[in-house]
Amino acid sequence: MSRLDAMDEEYAELVEQGKNLQALLLLEKTSLLRRETLGIDHPDVQRSLQVLVMSYNGLSMAAVRSGGMEVAWELLRKAERLAGEKSLLRNKEVKSRLLAVTYNNLGCFYRARGSLHSALKALDRALWIEMSCSEVDNPAATHLNIAAVLSQLSKHRAALEHIDCALQLLERGDERFTWALSLLLFLLVAFRPPACS
Repeated sequence: MSRLDAMDEEYAELVEQGKNLQALLLLEKTSLLRRETLGIDHPDVQRSLQVLVMSYNGLSMAAVRSGGMEVAWELLRKAERLAGEKSLLRNKEVKSRLLAVTYNNLGCFYRARGSLHSALKALDRALWIEMSCSEVDNPAATHLNIAAVLSQLSKHRAALEHIDCALQLLERGDERFTWALSLLLFLLVAFRPPACS
């Protein structure tokens, strides 16, 4: 068994045990070792970089939910650097999708901190990137996050426009999102500001 194989097994065990930060540190090491061993253009290296960005994003949102804002900030900054302009990722479409996810999560981070204008700026960047991609993970979620921030800024009409965009995207999507569509319709009816009726 190679050193990389052993590290991959250890990573899987750490994830299974719920030791996510330890697993992330190991993932960083294996990603570096893969780059040194196989070269940056090798498909395994490119996949490991994608997993690393998604791991940074996932753990950052878990940190936000548990109040670990400093940890969340550091993880999001790492994700942004890894998927950003000077990224080692070679596939432009993948890089853009990962960057959009990162900016969406930065928007959620700023919103949780009460920095609504910074949240809106990050979410707008995510939406801009998503509009330039042929395939994105969940653009409706970006519109909903923007709507939530706009609503907190008392910009209810603009928030409703983004909710409408999210509805249209969900209606065009597949049945995986029917639960989200139902929830969105409920929220639209239940929380529509009286002035917008």
